[in-house]
Amino acid sequence: MFKPVNTLYLAMPVFSADPNKLADEIHDTIAQLNLKAVDFSSNKSFYAEYLGLINQAETFATKTHGPDAHKAIWEATACVNRALESQGADKFRKWIGWYLTLWLLALGAAGWFLKDAEGCASTGIFGFGYWRYAMMGALGGIVIAVWGLIIHTANLDFDRHFSVWYWFKPILGAVMGLVAVVTALGGLLAIQGQGSLPSSTSGKMVLYILAFLAGFSERFFIDIIDRVMTALLSNGKSSSSLSKSAATRKSATGSTP
Repeated sequence: MFKPVNTLYLAMPVFSADPNKLADEIHDTIAQLNLKAVDFSSNKSFYAEYLGLINQAETFATKTHGPDAHKAIWEATACVNRALESQGADKFRKWIGWYLTLWLLALGAAGWFLKDAEGCASTGIFGFGYWRYAMMGALGGIVIAVWGLIIHTANLDFDRHFSVWYWFKPILGAVMGLVAVVTALGGLLAIQGQGSLPSSTSGKMVLYILAFLAGFSERFFIDIIDRVMTALLSNGKSSSSLSKSAATRKSATGSTP
């Protein structure tokens, strides 16, 4: 699925400590890097970064700043290796594309089946009626995974170390979407004193959007959990008001932080 690292990456250049050889060593190394970098010349973002590092290396070499010139060359080599890594992951991206397509087909089939079975099942807070939110979360996970493949392929910065994220993102999205909706509802019901789910179409649509966004973005999911926990622990009060009340109590009792 991935090409072996030893056949894919360029080795980091090794330089001598002789300042008289600096310019020649930098020139020879740049010539070798250009042989690989030319394959990615059509990518503007890559080439802008690469040429910037090469210009830095040449400038530092001219001024006999050896460590700075070496650092710029090593960064340019890492830039080329990152592009080679991304290019070498074509087979993996094809597998992931088919995998995510199968997920979409599975979601469609499961939705059709579960919709028919929904009428005779419980719709309690952990009941059968919550499958829609899990599916919306999974859909959000699939969308962000597809977007990740597209954007990292275009930027030539796909990293094989994130391959597990692509495999498990639909499952993780489903769990996060469901948990986000249940958590949000738990907080809202506790604060508002309600005991049932929103029955209006607009209320359910908001929950669908919430589940999708939670599956799409881990940061959004964490923010939901944080907000609901704050709301529950403060019983509807803001964190600033809690801090003020705590400070008032400390002042009244003569205690110090």
